[in-house]
Amino acid sequence: MSYGDRRKDNEEVIRLDDLLYIVIKNHKVMYGVCIVGLLVGVLVSFALYIRGLSKIEYYVVTSIAVTSTNENGMFSANSSDPNATDIHLAEDITDAVIYVCKSDKTLNQAAEKLQLIGVTADDIRPNLSLSQYEKTQIIEMTLIWDNAEEGKLILDAITEVVPDTLIETLKIGDVTIVNPPKVKPISLSFLNIKLIAICVILASVVCSGYFILKHLLHPTFLHSKDITDAYDLEVLGEIPGDKQYFATKVNSMSAEEFSSVREYFTAVSHVLIHRLQKLSHACVYFTSSAPKEGKTSITANVGYALSELGYKVVLVDMDVRNPSLSSKFLFDADETQSLNALYREETTFDKAIVHLTQNLDLLPTLLEDTLIKIDDRVHAIISSAQADYDFVIMDTAPVGQVSDAMNLNQIADCSIYVVRQDQVWIETVTESVARLKKSGIPIMGVLMNDTKGGHTSYYHYNYKDFGDSPYVSKKYGSHRYGSKKKKHSTNRYMMPKKHANNGDENIEDNSDK
Repeated sequence: MSYGDRRKDNEEVIRLDDLLYIVIKNHKVMYGVCIVGLLVGVLVSFALYIRGLSKIEYYVVTSIAVTSTNENGMFSANSSDPNATDIHLAEDITDAVIYVCKSDKTLNQAAEKLQLIGVTADDIRPNLSLSQYEKTQIIEMTLIWDNAEEGKLILDAITEVVPDTLIETLKIGDVTIVNPPKVKPISLSFLNIKLIAICVILASVVCSGYFILKHLLHPTFLHSKDITDAYDLEVLGEIPGDKQYFATKVNSMSAEEFSSVREYFTAVSHVLIHRLQKLSHACVYFTSSAPKEGKTSITANVGYALSELGYKVVLVDMDVRNPSLSSKFLFDADETQSLNALYREETTFDKAIVHLTQNLDLLPTLLEDTLIKIDDRVHAIISSAQADYDFVIMDTAPVGQVSDAMNLNQIADCSIYVVRQDQVWIETVTESVARLKKSGIPIMGVLMNDTKGGHTSYYHYNYKDFGDSPYVSKKYGSHRYGSKKKKHSTNRYMMPKKHANNGDENIEDNSDK
């Protein structure tokens, strides 16, 4: 669905590949539902089989030939020998004979002749079928009946009474037996393949329809372009989904191991460096609409990537309601090294921070009964830390849930919004972005997380043997490629120091482009 078009033209455009993606995304559920449909088909088939055993039916088959004799048993021209004209006439009246054979008059006379109690024409007709054999005067008759002998008697009775009925109604016609009635039991199949197939197809269609309807009623972002069209926010990067990569602690990654996902974070880091080149000590916070969008993982990896490029970085866990930034590293936070202790003035900043790498520090937060208030004391802690770092990167609470992140607007230069692909309803993202824009903080852009695809991964795969990436600048110390790590210093991206009280003067505002 093109959400930009929907906003501008009040129209909805359905992308077929999006609908296919929705179905494929829920393939596990689809498999489960199809298996349920298969089991239902098998059970219904078995039930019909059991029911059939309790009421066994038979095919009773016979065939008759139609002749064009009159009431005196004579053919045309009062001759007892038929000619070509009589044969063609018999073929022409076959349809009329079939109609007479299934008429109430014939069937009731047959039932009366046999003295069948409770059996009428309405009981026989639904089970009786007659068809002309290859446009000849031969008629094939089939009766489905639950009693073999009774079925044979019924067909015999029909062939006996129909000649008189033909003469009485058509004034012409007679029948003779070609094949006497034969009985064959109806074969019952334990598995009705057609029924089972119908159940499986019906289950898959209903399941697919449910997920597609759910997406149409509550759409999510599947394309980064839709975010740009809807909110006029630039997408700074797309982070591919890689469970193995994100299951690994950030600072435990092998320095020599190539990772295409890590290169995406390096690319995002270069974007930040370029956009914040007017600031000497930048302060940025990451937020999102809702939990589980990968905001904390992205914050940790971007901070790590910046430090690998030679910049002095401190990561601050400001998601005080659900602190988890320290869990992304090989570090278990304790009370002595935390923002909590620093906030209560029980320690100093130098003792509160955790040194993760040469250029990367962490100020963790612990979850306590009494939440840390993001007030002037917190602002003073962050502002004093800016003097020692090129980047202060803060992980904050989802702005769509609480307003904690916006309490940092006084010290932050800008914010970066994280949107997980196909995770949060568009209505929720719209409300959250509007709330953030109204708070006055510049939104540098959006990072779309957990994107599906593999084109860039293939691209990086071709480069891994050469140790050459279009995203990594060796000049700034990517030690993965053998260059000497740069010591912390003021670099060409950094301008004279400033005190960040309002980011509007120091960063290009993309919130209202």
